[in-house]
Amino acid sequence: MNIFTVLLLFSAGFLTFLGIIPFLFNYPISDGPNSGPANSWELILMISYGGMGWYLLIGLGLFILTVFLVLKQRKLKF
Repeated sequence: MNIFTVLLLFSAGFLTFLGIIPFLFNYPISDGPNSGPANSWELILMISYGGMGWYLLIGLGLFILTVFLVLKQRKLKF
């Protein structure tokens, strides 16, 4: 695999992880005047909820593209 396909694979994994988070964890409670994220995990949760599922779709699309590129690079017929 060349560097481009490895970069696509890591990007797909990261975006898929961000896309799955909203289905596993609840949105962090943010009440009060200073209602920002209390730590970095809550910030990641807020960012993943902001994607509204787009991160999951883009991550899966990149993963499928990477699989096709690897199969094409190895000259396998599918």
